[in-house]
Amino acid sequence: EIGWIYRHITLTSSRSLTGKSLSLKLLYSNADNGPNVHTFHSLTDSKGPLLTVFLTTDNRAGGAYSDDEMGYNKKLGDYNENDRGAFIFRLRNKNHAPDRQRFSLQCPCSPGYFTYCKTNCGPTHGRGHDLS
Repeated sequence: EIGWIYRHITLTSSRSLTGKSLSLKLLYSNADNGPNVHTFHSLTDSKGPLLTVFLTTDNRAGGAYSDDEMGYNKKLGDYNENDRGAFIFRLRNKNHAPDRQRFSLQCPCSPGYFTYCKTNCGPTHGRGHDLS
């Protein structure tokens, strides 16, 4: 499944990945670090593009990718309005069957809400806190 995610990152990233390899490093895990938003930000803010992978309470797997760094930006405020390479994705459905889909965060109804970077919230992509 990581190969599928990698292909979508290289296709949508606004960063030049030509001739570069994409490396992934685990910075934060609920299992290892506990569900603490301040720990999340201390370990992930200003570390480069962010890939988030999660398992919902009904066993669906998915995630999100942001081309930009996580963390509050005094110029931008709480929302990153220019993260054109951002997307969310689904990896498997509640029956654990592969169900790979990619969804753009570019929505005419809420333009500019790509990544929410408030320090009292965990990773939020798009507009709203609607994943459980």
